[in-house]
Amino acid sequence: MSSPGKPGICFIAEPTAEAIATAASRMAPSSEQGIVVLLADHPSLDLEAVTDRLRRMERPFMGGVFPGLLWDGELHHSGAVLLSVSFRHPPLLIRDVDDAPLDDLLESYATGAGESDGATVFLLLDGLASNISRLLSAIYNRFGNGYAYLGAGAGSRTLTPKPCLLTPEGVVENAAILTLWDCPTRIGVRHGWQPVGDPVLCTGAVDCLVQKLNWHDAYETYRSVIREHSDQLLGKENFFDIAKSYPFGIFREDQEPVVRDPIAVQDDGIRCVGEVPENALLQILHGTPSQLVQAAAEAAQASYREGSAGPYLVVDCVSRSIFLDQRFDRELAAIQRVLSSEKAAPWGGVLSIGEIALDASGVLELYNKTIVVGNLDG
Repeated sequence: MSSPGKPGICFIAEPTAEAIATAASRMAPSSEQGIVVLLADHPSLDLEAVTDRLRRMERPFMGGVFPGLLWDGELHHSGAVLLSVSFRHPPLLIRDVDDAPLDDLLESYATGAGESDGATVFLLLDGLASNISRLLSAIYNRFGNGYAYLGAGAGSRTLTPKPCLLTPEGVVENAAILTLWDCPTRIGVRHGWQPVGDPVLCTGAVDCLVQKLNWHDAYETYRSVIREHSDQLLGKENFFDIAKSYPFGIFREDQEPVVRDPIAVQDDGIRCVGEVPENALLQILHGTPSQLVQAAAEAAQASYREGSAGPYLVVDCVSRSIFLDQRFDRELAAIQRVLSSEKAAPWGGVLSIGEIALDASGVLELYNKTIVVGNLDG
């Protein structure tokens, strides 16, 4: 738990509406504290009941449903992670991300926001929403580089669209909800995937669909690179099983590429989680379990603050857990080793469908197959 006014974190194994409200009341004893509720996608969840009970608490809140939760170095497929943080402003709900009047909504939100004074922009969104890059650009244009940025894509492990965000207006999909945390956050961002073969130019793309690579059919080009690297014959029937090991990377000079996760092949191209810009220079990536585990440790180390009293929030892509499978516990153990010093604060997190952070490149990004670790300095 946390002392009044300080960020705190806890885990609830049986997340009934009343259990969540009871924990939230202890963590946020005053209306100045806000609550973030992170739930594991589970058939027993009554999201409307949870949302209604939080609404009656008369505390600012926001939340999401995720493919899994992280707590105490372990993966959980049920339960809730609760964060208590001082919100500078009530959360802003943005419906219909693709068509929303973003500039107008953001301009009228947090009027007077200028210098951050150590604040953090925190964002939860439907990980399957369209045109997320437009949303992130608008947010960054509104607040600028004086803030830390941290967020996660919510949704089901099956990647089936459904309501996944908890808001004062109910449970919604194809939306985003953001707030300003009144605390600084130190961010670490890593993924560990490495390029294979030569870079390719994305010569045809619409939103999340890659249609042409080097002016040729994207699927055939992608298939040939994988065949040359591994002798595996990619087909439509085994696409996901093989493609989970070969994501795209959007090239960045002197930085890790931004990963895009290919999840399906269609007649008109390869569908990814997150947009791929036309004319982007792409690299096809591959990784080993040891490289991904090392990257997780580096992300935790980059966020670590000696003696910080604030909790750590880990946003770890669900597709990393799928790729690592039985070895995913090594990734969690690597994070635990970094954050388990005698004075380290507790940590929890989510398996996400897209990770959001502003890293050393100074660009606010939606990532895939990446791990983001944030320390909320109390």
